[in-house]
Amino acid sequence: MSVELIIGFVVAVIVIGVVYQLYVSVVEARNYGQAALSNIDIQLRRRLDTVPNLIKMARKFMTHEQDLLKDITELRSQAASVSCKDAPSEGFALNGKLGGKVNSLMVAVENYPDLKSDAVLQDAMKDLSLIEEDIAATRRLYNGAVLDFNNKFDIFPYSVIASMMNMERMVSYEDQEPDKIKQSVDASDYL
Repeated sequence: MSVELIIGFVVAVIVIGVVYQLYVSVVEARNYGQAALSNIDIQLRRRLDTVPNLIKMARKFMTHEQDLLKDITELRSQAASVSCKDAPSEGFALNGKLGGKVNSLMVAVENYPDLKSDAVLQDAMKDLSLIEEDIAATRRLYNGAVLDFNNKFDIFPYSVIASMMNMERMVSYEDQEPDKIKQSVDASDYL
């Protein structure tokens, strides 16, 4: 066996090993992002399951907010029909709008002392608050995974592997109503 043949074989094995490691890294990043997206779907489904009960309880007391309750019901139906896995941008947008309306409902409940003091509603509101926290946590996890994948997608030589596999950039889950979320709370309103 000639020295050139042995060197060529060693170089080929090294190149194949490097390409394989790049491939594995891109696939792992994509799969981590998809797993994180599944976690978001789970949390959004939990919200969708909780909202109808909240609406039923609120309808008994709230007469002036019927439009808000109707909007929430409609948005819930629309959000339930779209999977974030299949259509991330549309799913994120609908669920963002739903989250904003649900937050408005939680604020409106404060204006109804009988409703606000109802133990069942308090439990539902507590559950919904925990679900919203879980959604925020899974969104952060998902966006981290998307950042990792999209970085690999943009950086050579990972980008070559991603394009050979016909992969597309992943979509981040952005705040749909960032102005409402970023408003500071004035503590004097509660004193």
